Amino acid sequence: MFRVSSAGIRDVVAEKHEKIASEIIEIIAKKAKKMANETMEAFDKVNMQIESSPKDIEELSRIKDFMSQVPNEI
Repeated sequence: MFRVSSAGIRDVVAEKHEKIASEIIEIIAKKAKKMANETMEAFDKVNMQIESSPKDIEELSRIKDFMSQVPNEI
C-alpha cells in the first residue's frame, strides 16, 4: 500500500483557477467600459443634433425628421 498526497496539485490548480478568473473579470470590465463609452458618445452625438439651433425652416424640418427616427435607433 502507498499514500498519495494531492494537496500540492490542488493548491497549484486552485491558484491557476483564481488567476484565470481574475483575468477574465478584468477583460470583461475593460470591454464593458469601452462599450459604455461608445454608447455615451453615440448618445452625445444624437443630443447635439437634437439641441442644435436651426437656421432655417429646412434645418428645423431635418431635425424634426431626425427626432422621429431616434426611438428606432435607440
